[in-house]
Order: sequence, then structure tokens, then C-alpha cells
Amino acid sequence: MLNFDQYEDQVTGPYLFTFLTHLDDALSLHHEVYLLSVYVGVQVVGFALSEGYARDVIHVIYYERLSIPMEIDGTITFFYYDDLERATEFYENIMGFEKVIAIKLAKVFRVHGDSHVGLVDGHTGYLKWSESKPVMLSWFSDDIDGWYMHLKTKGVEIEQPPEKQSYLEMKTLLFRDPEGYLLEILQWVKKPYGQ
Repeated sequence: MLNFDQYEDQVTGPYLFTFLTHLDDALSLHHEVYLLSVYVGVQVVGFALSEGYARDVIHVIYYERLSIPMEIDGTITFFYYDDLERATEFYENIMGFEKVIAIKLAKVFRVHGDSHVGLVDGHTGYLKWSESKPVMLSWFSDDIDGWYMHLKTKGVEIEQPPEKQSYLEMKTLLFRDPEGYLLEILQWVKKPYGQ
């Protein structure tokens, strides 16, 4: 087994390591290369050659950063509920989001474009519901005051009315869904990125 520890200090991320072999003219091509290795980080998956063969092979080693050609096309943020029906009523009838998936286990609502919020039965879902909700979901809107009046009219628990923030040029509104998840609507005064 060959040792490639000498290359570890050259690796700063996921790389594809390709091992090329140049055979001496005198060697038979029947010698078997058992396994070429793919590195993930600096961990060798495996590299082995026939006995007595390695000394006659020039190993040309190069690496290149792996490119990731895929793109993310949308998002679903999943929350887990003790009472899925009550949560569904809130997101459908109070928030006014479009329900795009409805199965016994979960409901998914389109918030905007390909951004979604998913509601899952916290008794049978992958995760379980908990009284502790250490998460906040934020949405952008150009009408934070309109949202505030709408939510108050519907009797929604308001955590913080629209308020200017000092750390970014924006106003924020905080409120709770029926099981205590913290939701935020923010309105940019000056957006810190993009248009």
C-alpha cells in the first residue's frame, strides 16, 4: 500500500485526486491495477497495486478543486407540530399562503416563488415536536405595517411591533404561530445586497 501522507498539507478542501500510471515499456500491461483512489478531504479510500509492480510505475499525481455545477432551485423550511391541523389553519387562512402539498404526514405552503414552509406531524415525522422552538423564520415584505394590522386583526400573538433596527437598515415585526415558532416580517430601508 502506498502512502500519500506527504500530500495532506496541500489539501484545503474537497479534491478529486487522479492517479495516472506511466508503464515502463518493458512491463507487461497484464499487471493489474486494483483500485484508483478518490480523496475526500485528505482521507484515502484506497490505492493498491500488484506486488512488485509499484517500483516500476511512475505515479503522476495531480488534484483539482471539485466544481459543483448543480444549483439549488428552491427551499422548504420544515416545522414540526403537535397539532398539525391548527398549524395548517394558521398558514392557510391567516398568512394566506398557497397550499401546494397536502398529505397526512405534512402540508407544504408556497410563500413566494420557490420558497416554501412545510408543516409536519411532529408525532410521526422524521423529527419530533418540542415545546422549545429555538428557530426563527423571516420573510421580506414592502408592507410591514399592513402585515402588522392584519395580524392584530386576526388575534395573532405579536412579539414585537414594527421597529427600526440599529444593526441593519430595516424594520422588523415579530410574532408567533399557534405552537410558538417565532416568525419575522422585515422591510428593508436599504437592502444590504442586490437590488
